[in-house]
Amino acid sequence: MNLADLTKLPPERVSRIRAELETLPDFPFQVAHINLLNDRDPSAIYRRDQVAITIVSDPHSYAGADRIFPVNQDENTVFAQYTYRDSMAHRYERVLDLCTGSGVIAVALSTAGAPEVVAVDLNPRCHDFVSKNAEVNGVPVSFLVSDLFANVTGTFDKITINPPFMPAPNGGLPLHAQGGDLGIENVVEPFFRHCWEFVNPGGCVQGVFQSFARDDHDTILNLLERSLPVGWSYDVKHVFPEKDVPIELYASAFVGMPGYQKWSERLEREGFRTMRFFMVTARNDGWAGLHEERVSRPRIYNLIYPPSTVQALASHQYTTHLLERPVSETEHPYVGHLVRLARYHPAIYLTLAHLLASPTVGQKS
Repeated sequence: MNLADLTKLPPERVSRIRAELETLPDFPFQVAHINLLNDRDPSAIYRRDQVAITIVSDPHSYAGADRIFPVNQDENTVFAQYTYRDSMAHRYERVLDLCTGSGVIAVALSTAGAPEVVAVDLNPRCHDFVSKNAEVNGVPVSFLVSDLFANVTGTFDKITINPPFMPAPNGGLPLHAQGGDLGIENVVEPFFRHCWEFVNPGGCVQGVFQSFARDDHDTILNLLERSLPVGWSYDVKHVFPEKDVPIELYASAFVGMPGYQKWSERLEREGFRTMRFFMVTARNDGWAGLHEERVSRPRIYNLIYPPSTVQALASHQYTTHLLERPVSETEHPYVGHLVRLARYHPAIYLTLAHLLASPTVGQKS
């Protein structure tokens, strides 16, 4: 791997990152840099006049169940930006980041000036990644192995979480993704049961979630509203410019996975029609219930294939090079969803190719 080509950073910046990484022999990694101020393209190439953080994570090719969520142009870049801006506006003193993974959100919070940031994850592999990312970005972050709040002490001004929330047949996804049949059973439900006990008066809880919905029912928001204490309100910002995605587009990523048939029958039985993907901010501000709901403006996606996807498509003689060009959600509102899902099922890129409707994209060579 040529780190200079991968990061596209200035040479002196690349040298610094390489020096940090070489302290861990055979450290498997990919590097992403997140522009915290550019909501048009948050994974834009690093610029000195912008606030950017550099994050090391497992590569997409690492297939272990304990994989550290690969940082790419997805919810962790957008959520890092979201939490950073809120933290700059409110200047929280003590912050807790649960399900931290690579520590990308914790680093963003510390970059925003929080004096104490505690990063927590059940996966002990996260320790090396969080430590390295804190060093590379020159910010203080402490790490704690804990199953949510089990080993956490004290209270915080702000709690953030990017949990395993993927609704999928059980056992089919890595630890960082598998949320349960409806995406709420494994982590999200226990989080909302207990998080309020660990927030200081006047505090804030922020998370990014995925839900299934039908008519006036949303799996995440209904859960949140049932657990929301008196005097708390919440805002919702949808990650993509399309609030509702047809459930078939999502569920197709899991065809062939063990338990798929039973799972899909349950979704049909419960009447779920759409999938949603959004960030939530809950505040102890004296208001009650939903305060504001909005969607993100369209973004640009610089599509890069994971190596495993390139191999899978090549085996079926499909071309890939045209999908490396930037694609905008203005023309293709579902492109962000498809990019996310393709991490778990390479065939989704064929759907993506069809969506882009180029005469050569996705055609056999």
